[in-house]
Amino acid sequence: MDNKKDNEIETPYWRLWIEDQILIGVIKENTVFDLETAKNTVNDRLKVTGGKSYPICMDVRNIKSITKEARDFLATSSSTSGLIAAAFIVESSANRIMANIFVTFNQPKLPLKLFNEMDSALKWLERYKRSD
Repeated sequence: MDNKKDNEIETPYWRLWIEDQILIGVIKENTVFDLETAKNTVNDRLKVTGGKSYPICMDVRNIKSITKEARDFLATSSSTSGLIAAAFIVESSANRIMANIFVTFNQPKLPLKLFNEMDSALKWLERYKRSD
């Protein structure tokens, strides 16, 4: 993952790019998602997408924690605007629990599914790709 892709953003907390009509985000190691980080990630995503809608594959295996305020914000319609569907890559039990809490209690208004590996997530997201 050393080669920079078109429409790519890299920050201290994640890397985001578009590949084959799917947004791909990889959270960096030991990232703590607070409200400020959550707002920054939404702004980053809007810059990368240029106002177009995409499905997103989020690798959240490296996330250390996420605050309730960040979860609440990320589930709002303004935060999910421009997202067609979301796949979260989780590995550990702790990641799966955090993701399940987000899905269960925050109930984002888009199709969302948890996966153990990237290939399965990307395959699932194929059905949500834009056809333009």
